[in-house]
Amino acid sequence: MATTMATITALRAALYAPESHFRTAQSLRWEDEVVRSTLFAETRILLDGKRYLLAMPLDERALRRVERFTPLQRHLNCGVVPRMEILRDEMKYTTASQQERFSDILLEPLTDALPLADALAQIEGKEEAERLLAAIDTLESTLHKAGISHNNLRVENLTISAEGALYPIRWHYATEGVGGDKEALGTLRERVRSTANEELYPREAEQATPMLLNDYSYASEMHEGMIAVENDEGWGFVNYRCEEVIKPQYLWANDFCEGRAEVQTAEGMGLIDRQGNYIIDPIYEAVEWDASDGMARVARDNEWALFDYSGRQLSEWGTPFGGGVERTARERIITIKTNKTAELWNRQNVLSSAADLRVIRLQYTPHAQTSTLCFTRVSSQVVN
Repeated sequence: MATTMATITALRAALYAPESHFRTAQSLRWEDEVVRSTLFAETRILLDGKRYLLAMPLDERALRRVERFTPLQRHLNCGVVPRMEILRDEMKYTTASQQERFSDILLEPLTDALPLADALAQIEGKEEAERLLAAIDTLESTLHKAGISHNNLRVENLTISAEGALYPIRWHYATEGVGGDKEALGTLRERVRSTANEELYPREAEQATPMLLNDYSYASEMHEGMIAVENDEGWGFVNYRCEEVIKPQYLWANDFCEGRAEVQTAEGMGLIDRQGNYIIDPIYEAVEWDASDGMARVARDNEWALFDYSGRQLSEWGTPFGGGVERTARERIITIKTNKTAELWNRQNVLSSAADLRVIRLQYTPHAQTSTLCFTRVSSQVVN
């Protein structure tokens, strides 16, 4: 079994009581919601009067690049590179088996700047666009002179100061050597120019996509730049330009959330990433992805197990789910399979109308021989 890493739930618990969970950052003030990237869970904090991005590794590989890059910082004379610090065994947490463990924490100082996405939203013409393009040129020159690559220069990883200077954040993948940001910088320039010209971009896609999706019998709302669609071949995903990203092939597909989406195949349910790669193979009776804690709850042979963001199994198989699976003191999951759609909808209506029950989601697979009402969270009452 893989090493048990700290979870997002463990990080939240520590942030609520920093004095008893952190070794040196006991006086931190938690300022923002915990979110996750591929390898880290992160939030913004205030510590000793300074703002930081606090990142906790969710994978054993998470800090490897940071460990190679942080010594290089000492010799850089580059204002856009923050002085990151790895605090070893900084955060105490308890595993599901009640074992006490410690997690490293990465602190990244933040500048007094706004998200670049805000500046993009305020572009009204050529003049604002040219200022942003000049800022991108300056950033590229600065990184080149320093001989480094950020390797993750997306809009969400850039901030802009009141003076118009760009400051990258999330230096988790930075390396020595130039060239790693060429493609990303080109994409940023295209984004700025297109926004200034009022061309189609994700924030406008909801109005534009209906007329571009005539080839599909169903199209969801956009989530993380991806739209779930259905045609005669099955379910797949297109981007905001309606370009096919993951070809239709599934019996059903859920919307993306934090880079993951549940899918149903003839063999079973699985979990995919944004490239369509299987994170969890589609061989299971049920897969419930919970982006809030970065965990997937997976059912096999009438038993459940936990899997992490990377698809690694974290717990042994257990806990039968036929009549309800206890997730917390107040939540359960019910799975009902039937080949009678009317019966399915009737059961959903019964559950929804009960005062102490709450239906969250109905999973309906139109191409399958059976329909499924699943991932329904209710109160602590057992439903037979």
